[in-house]
Amino acid sequence: MGDAESAHVCLCVTLYNFQGQNDKELSFTKGEYVNVCKKFFNWWGGVSSKEGRSGYFPSNYVQDIRDKQEAKKLLALYPVLLKPWEAPSEEGDHMVSATAGLVFTRGKDAPTDGTPLFTVLKKQR
Repeated sequence: MGDAESAHVCLCVTLYNFQGQNDKELSFTKGEYVNVCKKFFNWWGGVSSKEGRSGYFPSNYVQDIRDKQEAKKLLALYPVLLKPWEAPSEEGDHMVSATAGLVFTRGKDAPTDGTPLFTVLKKQR
């Protein structure tokens, strides 16, 4: 997906299993988080929270966690400082750590020096 992997459009949760038909499509199972990087009508591109895999997938297989109550299922674990280029750009944004499978959200108590403070989140069971 090129430069799109570093972008962030929204954070989604997968609603169904999806098996990609080629190496450009992102396979996933229900309940994974996907950091969406690009939107192309009915197909979106993103990075899965599992193992950092990236590719394209049907947009109707995922739901933006801001759409419904999915965000309420996330549970704060601990605060963390991220480098500015690793962080979402606006307060309340979410992102997925491709390597650790963690979800971050911007905290309201961000340091005044411009270093964003985030809270690590995980899905509540």
